[in-house]
Amino acid sequence: MAQKNNQELGPKAAAVQEVTVTTTKPPSMSKSMGSPEAMTFEGCSSSKGCFRHGKKGCTPMTCTVALTYTVSKNSVSIAMSAAAQGWVGIGFSDDKLMGKDDVYACVNHKGKVQVDHYFNPGGYSGSQYQVVNPVYDVRTLFKNGRISCSFKRKLSGELVTSMTYDLTKAYYNIYAWGQIIDSTYNNAKIIRHEPEHPPVSTMKLVLSKYEDERQDNAANKQQSISFMMVAALVIAMAL
Repeated sequence: MAQKNNQELGPKAAAVQEVTVTTTKPPSMSKSMGSPEAMTFEGCSSSKGCFRHGKKGCTPMTCTVALTYTVSKNSVSIAMSAAAQGWVGIGFSDDKLMGKDDVYACVNHKGKVQVDHYFNPGGYSGSQYQVVNPVYDVRTLFKNGRISCSFKRKLSGELVTSMTYDLTKAYYNIYAWGQIIDSTYNNAKIIRHEPEHPPVSTMKLVLSKYEDERQDNAANKQQSISFMMVAALVIAMAL
């Protein structure tokens, strides 16, 4: 793990490929109520916000990662899908790097899929599982090597804490997915990001102002190479 390099780069370090997550049994409100509705990109930027990552022209079922969101009064509905065995998630961050992020992940716990709430502390390479999970109306599915979920969350109100953000405000959206090793509750587990540096929205987004973001695999690979070059330069200058 790149713990040492993260410290050298400061409290908001680059995303690492492996993180240790301590878990406890989640509350009943995060249990699935059935399968999610089929995702569609129809209405992106007009009646919903969308994110798609994969080959140009990919569909919700062929994109590496697909996500949509809609806002109604004081709640947001989020749907995610990814070509992944273990998990797919979205993190809300004040900048484009991991650290101090409010994270929601669709996680495959040995065939049982649910939505978990995490927080990425600043200057720490792991995600902390949050027992208080503000999501509801959870629906999940794992089929043909693809993990999907949908859920709702209040945008603001009493649920807002230092680790559960007010989603009426603008944040960068960080999209990540990957594998899980040892998903037994009450034990540490390892989550691996498939991309070393997960895709990030190009600007801070307010969820009620719908955007249609598209990123292809080649662009993300180039972004990762550029980021690693900058990181290496920072480390070299610090030596």
